[in-house]
Amino acid sequence: MNAKPIEKLLVNAARDSGCTDDAGLEQALLLASQNGGKFIDAILDAAILPDESAFFHALGASLSLPFTPAPEVDPKDPPHA
Repeated sequence: MNAKPIEKLLVNAARDSGCTDDAGLEQALLLASQNGGKFIDAILDAAILPDESAFFHALGASLSLPFTPAPEVDPKDPPHA
């Protein structure tokens, strides 16, 4: 794969977070490059990451940025009820 720098960054974050489906990852990035470049959405939609939070932690670490996951909203107790 002749990847652009952003694609290399995302591939490394995906692999560091436990993604072992290289073919699925390459396919997701290829489709994203052909459809407007929504690379992260394509990776998430491909369902190839065992832990999305770990992916965002790895991506943030590679950019020297902290990642703080948003808390899950309890449908029984919405924040704006």
